[in-house]
Amino acid sequence: MRNLNIFIFTFFIVSSCEVVEGPYQNEINNNGSSETILQKILIEDFTGHTCMNCPDAATELESIKELYPNQVIGIAIHVGNTFARPLPPNSSNKYLTDFRTKWGEEIDNYFEVSSVGLPKGMINRKDEEPKSKDDWGNVVSEIINNSALFDIDISATPFVFGDCDIEVIVKALENVDGEYNIVIAITEDSIVDWQKNGSYDDSVYVHNHVLRAIVNNTWGENLKSSNNYTANEEINLSYNISISSLEQFNINHSTNELFMGNGNTGAWDTNKLNIVAYIYNVDNKEIIQVEELHL
Repeated sequence: MRNLNIFIFTFFIVSSCEVVEGPYQNEINNNGSSETILQKILIEDFTGHTCMNCPDAATELESIKELYPNQVIGIAIHVGNTFARPLPPNSSNKYLTDFRTKWGEEIDNYFEVSSVGLPKGMINRKDEEPKSKDDWGNVVSEIINNSALFDIDISATPFVFGDCDIEVIVKALENVDGEYNIVIAITEDSIVDWQKNGSYDDSVYVHNHVLRAIVNNTWGENLKSSNNYTANEEINLSYNISISSLEQFNINHSTNELFMGNGNTGAWDTNKLNIVAYIYNVDNKEIIQVEELHL
C-alpha cells in the first residue's frame, strides 16, 4: 500500500512560515494592463541514463516548454534499479554517476512509475497516473488555460560559501478550502555526462532540470495549519539551504541505501541550480501551481 512518510531534514534546512492578510487584487498588473494568473504546469520526467528512449522524452518536454513559454516547468527524476543505477567501474568510465536521490525514489515508489518502464511522465500528477511521452502534450493542452488558485513568488540571496536563503510567498487568489502542501525542490541544468541515446552511448549528453534535492522533505509541508484560505491572503515561507550538506546527504544515501550505489552523485554547480516550488492538493496529490527561479 502506498504510504506517505513525512520528516524534515533539519540539519541542513531551517524554515519558517508567516501568514499575511492584505488588500491586494486577484490579478497582477504589468505595464498598466491586467493579466489573469494562470496555473503553471509541472512535468516530472522519470528517466535514467541507460534508458535508450529517455532522450526522446526529454526532447518532448522541451518542445512542450517552447510551445507554452513560461508556463511549463520540468523536473527530470532519475529513478529505479534498471536504468538509473550507475555501472561498475569500467575502462571507458561510462555511466558512473548516480543521479538518483532519496526524494526521487520515494516519489517513484509511491506513484509506481519505473515499475511500468521508462520513460514515463506525470503532468501535475493528474489522476496520479504515469503517462508515455506521446500523451504529455494532450494532457498539457487540456489544463494549460486553467485559472490558478494560488500564485507563487520565489526570491533568493546569492550563494555565500555554498549557502543561500530562499523566500517563497504564496498568495491565495480566491477563497480556497482544502489541505494543500508546498514542496521546495532543487534542480540542476547543463550537466554533461553519459546518456544512452538509442543505440549510441553519448559521452557529452546535456542533462537538464535534474532533481538534486527536495529541501522540505518529499511530500512538503502544509501551507498553513488550517484548511481555509481567504482571497488575497499571503503566506511567507523562508529556508536556509546548505548545498554542501545536501550534496553529502546524496553521497551517503547513494553509498548506503541505493542498489549498486557508489556515492558518485556528481558535484553541483551553483551557477546552474534552480528552485522549483509547487503546491499540491493533499487529497488527490494533484499539483495546482508551480514556479521556478534560477539561482
